[in-house]
Amino acid sequence: PNLKPGGRTIYYAVADDDCEVPEEFDSQISFQGHDLDILVEDLKKETDIDDDIYVCAKNHVNNKLYPLLLRLPPNNAPMYVVVVKASSKCKPIHRNG
Repeated sequence: PNLKPGGRTIYYAVADDDCEVPEEFDSQISFQGHDLDILVEDLKKETDIDDDIYVCAKNHVNNKLYPLLLRLPPNNAPMYVVVVKASSKCKPIHRNG
């Protein structure tokens, strides 16, 4: 895995085109900083996805996906995210919509 010292560990899973998300977040990268746009670019490179992607949080109660829209939290706590291709059938839920 792409692990940088001093970074935050991002565990990720990639949703398939029908919005199925693996149970396990087996893949990981180390990410420094808080900029969501840079995280999106890093995950696109890591996953070899040429399409636009959403980086989402998964609600474990209802299994719905919510796109991350703001900067990452200020601490370096590990995060679990789901990568969703913009072209897939899966449409993340926007909190205000």
